Amino acid sequence: ANLCRDDAPMVRRIASRNLGPLLYTVVETIGPSALLDGEEGGIVSTKLLDLYESLAGGDQPDSVRLHTTQNCVSFGQAMTLIKQQISTSPTSSNSSEGGGAGGESETLSRIDTLVKRILPLIVATIDDRSWRVRWTAASKFASVVHAFSPLNGTMDALVPAYEKLLQDPEAEVRTAATFNLSEVAKTGAM
Repeated sequence: ANLCRDDAPMVRRIASRNLGPLLYTVVETIGPSALLDGEEGGIVSTKLLDLYESLAGGDQPDSVRLHTTQNCVSFGQAMTLIKQQISTSPTSSNSSEGGGAGGESETLSRIDTLVKRILPLIVATIDDRSWRVRWTAASKFASVVHAFSPLNGTMDALVPAYEKLLQDPEAEVRTAATFNLSEVAKTGAM
């Protein structure tokens, strides 16, 4: 967390580049309890997502904001992993301290809440003032859609954002978005 708040932009850039893989590894290791509040749980919502939001902020240099899209892909993959773990678990007793179906619904509710916090970060990269950040979002948008398509309510926010990329004033951004059009269409999002 201290590296993500360092005064040197180069340090924050490297921290930002590694934040997505860190979150995925934490979720993969800890499992659904990484989302739930408690003594050992909740690290995603209490620590990591706050770092995502601060590193994606408009006050950060372009070199730091460039990694927002890939971080969001890792976030989507981590949430999908948890959703799969819950659905394949014979009993959802490890999903919450209370166990049973209540723990499963609480985890799914937490996933929906966290996704609602992360979607504006993805949309913000598409509206970013820097064409390099928008280009990165356009070039990785198929990965974004693949990561978020299994999650509830995400395509309603992502499809209009993608349409903006296809109409971007910068030719490089439009080209990158067009290269991903077939992959985005294969997901059934459009």
